Amino acid sequence: MTEPGRNESVAKKKCIACTNDIDRDATTCPICHSSQLTKWCDTCKKAMPADADRCNGCSTYQGRRRHLPFIAAFALLLSSLYGLISGGCSGFSYLNDRNSYTKFKVTSSDDRRVYLRVWNTGRKPSTLVGFRLIFDDMPDKEAALELSDKDQPDATNVIASGTPVKIGLSIPLTESIPAAQRGKQYTDKERFGLLTSPWIDRPLTLEVDVEESDDPCCFGIPWRTHHTRSDRFPAVRISKFITGTWRAAEK
Repeated sequence: MTEPGRNESVAKKKCIACTNDIDRDATTCPICHSSQLTKWCDTCKKAMPADADRCNGCSTYQGRRRHLPFIAAFALLLSSLYGLISGGCSGFSYLNDRNSYTKFKVTSSDDRRVYLRVWNTGRKPSTLVGFRLIFDDMPDKEAALELSDKDQPDATNVIASGTPVKIGLSIPLTESIPAAQRGKQYTDKERFGLLTSPWIDRPLTLEVDVEESDDPCCFGIPWRTHHTRSDRFPAVRISKFITGTWRAAEK
């Protein structure tokens, strides 16, 4: 006769998941419900339930899921790098935009003025210091312009950051043109020649000298006093100004 205790121990086995005693021929643990079909852990090589994703012995995931901790760590690293790069780009943008940067567009004219729309995309103010109107097929000559009487008292040539401003330019008195520029001005004969030929569609360029906030200095002395910005457009855009000033001067 077999001892009851011995028969009972022989008929039992340990659950491979929770280690409780279960029937030897059980395929599922009645306590933890783990399958008793086994596979070997990819990391520690211990037996574990065939349907388990995670080894109870070494706590590592199995199969493709074993890469999840590394993927999570890599994602965290990428997130941190993105934060650093994003912060660096924001700082670079802030530094890059701190200086003035001035643009303009010739918009229209009347019989005395050429009108511009001027804007500054930087954060520091800029100053418009010179204006020249040039027929593109006569690049060695120019017509000097200056702020109109209306815009001079308000110092409209100082362009602050933000909203675009409208300014007017007019013909200056000859004595107010710098001596070095007087020889480059269109003569009465040259203006007459231009206006007696088809000119309405001829290209014009307006050049504007701008003192930007980043004009470089050497020991506090500027070695470039300004930038030159330009806008090219057909003469018809300021036909009222040309006929109103140049033709009036011929009379």
